Amino acid sequence: MKRNIIIVITVCLLAGLVTYAIDFAPNVPSAEAPQQEAKKECVAANPAPDFAFTDTRGTAQNLSDHQGKIVILNFWASWCAPCLKEFPHFLSAVQDYPEDIVFIGASSDFNADAMTRFTDEMKREYAGAMAQENMIIFHDENQAITLDLFQTLRLPETILIDRNGGMVKKIIGAEWTYDDLRQDIDNIVNYADLGCDNNT
Repeated sequence: MKRNIIIVITVCLLAGLVTYAIDFAPNVPSAEAPQQEAKKECVAANPAPDFAFTDTRGTAQNLSDHQGKIVILNFWASWCAPCLKEFPHFLSAVQDYPEDIVFIGASSDFNADAMTRFTDEMKREYAGAMAQENMIIFHDENQAITLDLFQTLRLPETILIDRNGGMVKKIIGAEWTYDDLRQDIDNIVNYADLGCDNNT
């Protein structure tokens, strides 16, 4: 009888110790448990189609020549009032980001003379910006690039292209401010929105 009581007491003590260990032991995750830490991923942008053109300085080049820079590809025309409204913002950008961006403006003017009249006016008003090497304008004769390649139906339209040649943003119309453009450029420069570096 005495021996049975000792066995019962021993079993109860062991059960109590096991319960205590389960309830108060530190929570150590299993080695097989999946990691829950959030991880930002660099998302590849759609590559911009390459094209060849000759700029107003007479230089033949390709869009792909500018990989490694952020390209502001703008489709515009001198008869398009919103295009003229936004143009000074681009001139500010080429001056504020001389090492980071290249502006390429594809004019859909019906003839090159109309484009030249407008660019001459810009040269008188914004001589410094228009003279910069990262300010590039060309006449898109017959809209072969604007309409056929990029399928731009309404002007103005602007495409921001990252350093790897990927199209990361399209801006339709001119209802934006220079601060908006600066924010977009800064995001691409720093890849702050994706947590990526510029070589990703």
